[in-house]
Parts: sequence; structure tokens; C-alpha cells
Amino acid sequence: MKKHIHLGPQFIITLIYLVFITIELHNESLGFKILSALFLLAYVNLFFLAVRFIVFAPLAYVLGGLSRRLKKLIWHICDALIIMFAFLDCFIFSKQGLHIYDRVVINTLTNSNFNKELNISYVNVVFFILILIAMFASKEIISKFSAKFLNKKIYPILIAIFSLLTAFSTTAYISKHESLINIFPLYPQIKGSIKQSPLELSYDYSKELEETKEFTKKNVILVMAESLRNDYFNEELAPKTHTFFKENNCFNTNGYSGGHTTEYGVFSALAGVYAFHYQDFSQKGVKPFGTTFLKSQGYKIYGGSASQLYNWNNAGFLFKDFDEYKEFSTQDIHLDDQVLLNWLLEKAETDSPFFTFAFFNSTHHNYFYPEEYEIYKPVLDSNHNYFINSDSNPEVQTGIVNRYKNSVYYSDTNLEKLFRGLKEKFGDNIIIAFTGDHGEEFWEEGLFGHGKTSYINPRTHVPMWFCGVGENKRNSFSHHTDIFPTIFEALGLNDLSEKYFSGYSVTNENHSIRPPAIINGPLFPYKRNKAGIITYNNKFWLKKGGPNLFDFFKYRTTNLNDENILDGSDKEEYESAILYFKENGYRFLKPHTQH
Repeated sequence: MKKHIHLGPQFIITLIYLVFITIELHNESLGFKILSALFLLAYVNLFFLAVRFIVFAPLAYVLGGLSRRLKKLIWHICDALIIMFAFLDCFIFSKQGLHIYDRVVINTLTNSNFNKELNISYVNVVFFILILIAMFASKEIISKFSAKFLNKKIYPILIAIFSLLTAFSTTAYISKHESLINIFPLYPQIKGSIKQSPLELSYDYSKELEETKEFTKKNVILVMAESLRNDYFNEELAPKTHTFFKENNCFNTNGYSGGHTTEYGVFSALAGVYAFHYQDFSQKGVKPFGTTFLKSQGYKIYGGSASQLYNWNNAGFLFKDFDEYKEFSTQDIHLDDQVLLNWLLEKAETDSPFFTFAFFNSTHHNYFYPEEYEIYKPVLDSNHNYFINSDSNPEVQTGIVNRYKNSVYYSDTNLEKLFRGLKEKFGDNIIIAFTGDHGEEFWEEGLFGHGKTSYINPRTHVPMWFCGVGENKRNSFSHHTDIFPTIFEALGLNDLSEKYFSGYSVTNENHSIRPPAIINGPLFPYKRNKAGIITYNNKFWLKKGGPNLFDFFKYRTTNLNDENILDGSDKEEYESAILYFKENGYRFLKPHTQH
């Protein structure tokens, strides 16, 4: 009897990735689309054939000796998993610019709070299941049809063709086209893992905790808001807070986040250290110097969050030294902010200096607010799942942006109540620092959200306001890591304001023009290779090209308005920025030496 094969799974996978690359390369020329599609289809088919025959074939062979039905079931499971992976991989990338295996995606899906983060409903789950069933049924129909005329000898021919096309594309084609590098799944892993020479944390501040220092013990509050863009936190959307800021001589400092995801933004603001230290601080449980020092000097340290920060990507070490830390996280997200607000005002004590950290969450997607704050219309329903539903429709985009505007408008009320309540209670004896953990892109460069590594202003430019710290001397951009140096200098701790922080006080005239700063991509430098450097004029988009921490190569330059620079005018500033970090970047992470 002749042995036949079927190509149902390959046909479905090909169709999925053909649609995917057509959408992703919609701005490219027809010739480039066709050639890239040919390479991608060969690439993914070779990968899935390898999975099918290396992983599942031996299992089917072994279990097939027990039962033909069991063997058939193994192949069905294999095909279903492959089709599901292909579909979800393309779907997630089209929404967020990230593949399904990306650590950012995995961290989100494995977090206990993932459904609140993604807002996936039962309807969405049923929708996905129906799509996968339809694909699987189509695969079966195509398999039966193809099995009638395809002999097994065709497999070696297909593998040979796929191998040749894949070998050429991965060695000579993809690397020359930046638009393809991230589209091809697992391409960076195939080209080689991230190279990083071992580093060891060098951050010992224990001697500073052993003596009592004389300084002005003002109360301090650091407030952060989720996904808050600088350009949306304006006088129209946040009139009450801006009125308070004007009345109290507060100032905004053209701030940039330490990273485009929450844990890196919170870390860089609360620890005052560049976010590429995050993994080392987290693994060794090193508490932020600023709060630990203030506690040693008699401060009460407490914090509250309307989001589940503590268990998000191992961020709990940031709050280990707090006398009290509470999270207010329910299904009524806008009410969580109100509960947090009331708790903060109740906790503020007059008989002891305190430091407070507060994290508001209403500006997190799907952007939440009470009905009376629905000023900007039309809006989508609060249960709308942007992750599942189409966001390419301009009306859908408008509805999402309007929800965000309303959430900012609502947050304005809570923030103003907090700031005014503290000011009335403590007068000039309160320092206020306010910022966003990161921004939020609304399709400015084709995507929504903040997951994919990108340093455009919508994702990284955040409000950074200070009250009660003195006069603003900053004439350039500021950075999350500047918050604690500014606070320390306002307290009279000038000798410490630069010693244990990566940033610089915005009230120090010597740093009116800030040195270059790093904006982190997730998991840099150990597991991901992307980071950005921002300078007085430019943003440099970088990848690691060697084993040392600052072995970068530049793949894009923009000015501070996100306009591409292609004429080479950035060369001198780029070389100066790299030199700065090679000379100063190893302050707290030193190359590992054998003992």
C-alpha cells in the first residue's frame, strides 16, 4: 500500500503568516512584500516541520505501538498546538509588536493578575476557540484532499527547498532589512544569544545608615500614575492639578521614564538608579537607598498602590523596607484610586517625618472613571478588549483615546485632592514629586500600548512635577532617576544626592544640562539586547553588539520630536554619549572579577 502524506497544517500555517506579513509590510513595495513573504513562509514551515518530526514523531511512534487511536490523537494534538501557536503569535505581534514567546508576554500571562491586565472575557475565549476549531477543521479537509495525490517523497523535496530559502534569508537577507528582523519569529535567537560578560552589583550604602545626619526633615510624597503621557497631562485634561501647581510654584521638568514598562519605571523613580540594574537589585533583594536611608534617620516609610505592583515581575523588593505597604485592587478600578487617596490622607501624620509612595491606576487600560467624568465622547465600553477586537478602525481608536482622556480628567480630581490635602495639612513642610511610570502609544507608529521596545515620546515622555524643592535649574530633559537626587538636595543631603543615584538634581545649576540617560528595554542587558540613550538633542536606539555593557551599535536616531535623523549630524553627540557611559556607567554594576 502506498504511503501518503497531507499538507493541511502547512497550508493553514502558510495562510496565517501570509496574511500576517502582508499586514505588517503594508507600506513596503510589492516586490519586497513578495520576496519577504516567500522567505518567511519557507522559514516558518521549516520550523514547524522540525517541531512536528523531531518532537512529536518519536512520541507518536512509541505510543502508536499501544494504540492506533492514541497515535492519531498525538498527531491531532501536534497540529492543533502548531496552528494555535502560529495564530496567537501573529495576532499578538500585530497588536503589540511582540512574539508570543517574548518574556514581556510570558510575564504578563503567568502573572496572577493577568486577566485584569488583559481584560479577556468569556466571549473572547469562545471567539478564539471557534477560530481555532475552524482552522483545525479546514486543516482536516485539506489533509484528506492532499493525501489523495501527495506521496511521502515530497517531504524531502519540501524540506530541501525550505532549508535553502531559510539559509539564504537568515544569513544574507533579513539582517539587511530592519523591518524584517523582528517579524521573523526566533530570528534573534537563531542569530545568537545575547552576549553579556558577568557583572556584579557594587552598591553598599551600609555605612551611611550607621550615623545620624543633620538635615531638614521635610515630609516627602512620590506619586506615580499608570501609563501617563506628558502631552495628555495638560491644562485641559488636568485643570485642577495644574491650578494647584501654579498656586504653589511647582514646575514640570520635561521628564522621561526609566523604561517603557511599569516595573522599570517604578524602579528607576523609587531607587534613583538606571533600570538596567533592575535584575541585579531584584535577585539580591537590595532595597532602594533613598527610602532605607530616610528610615534610618527616623522617617516613617509607607506606600500604597491601586495596582498589584508587589508581585509584578518580582518588584516586591522595592517595598521590603516600608513600615507599611498596602495594595487596593478590586474590579472597581476607579474606586481603588479613591480608596488609595483616602488612605494616604489618613496616614499622613503630623508628629513624624514621613516618606510616602503612591501609585494611581485609573489611567491603565481600559481607562476607568465614574460616569459623570465621561466628558469626551464617543467612547468604547469599559469592557472592550482592545487586545482581541480590531483597533484599526478610526472610530474604535477615537473611542479608546477618549476613554483615556476621561480617565486623566478623573485622575486630575484625585490628584488635586491629595496634593491640596497634604499642602493644607503640612504647609511648606511637604515635598511633592509626581510622574508617570511610562507613557502609552496611540498608534503614532502603528501600535497601541507600551509593551514593545520603543523610545518614542508617547511611550517614554512623562510628566515630572516637583513642589517644595526650590527653583528649577534644568534647561534640558529630566529622567526618573533625577527624582531622588532632587529630593535629597532639597533636604540638604547634597553629599548623598549624587553618591548613590544615577540621576542629578534638577535644582542644581551644575546639571542644568543633564548628561545622557538610558531608557531601558525589558530584560536588558542579560536577556534582551535593546536600550535607548537620550541626550540634549537626540534619542539613540541601540542594540548590544558585544559582551560589555555598553558595546552598542545604533540602528536608529531621532530628535526629541521623534523625527528620524538620517544625515549623520548625530555622530558627534552619539560618540560623546557612548563615551560618557563607558566612563560612568559601571558605577554600581562592575565587571565580574575572579576571586
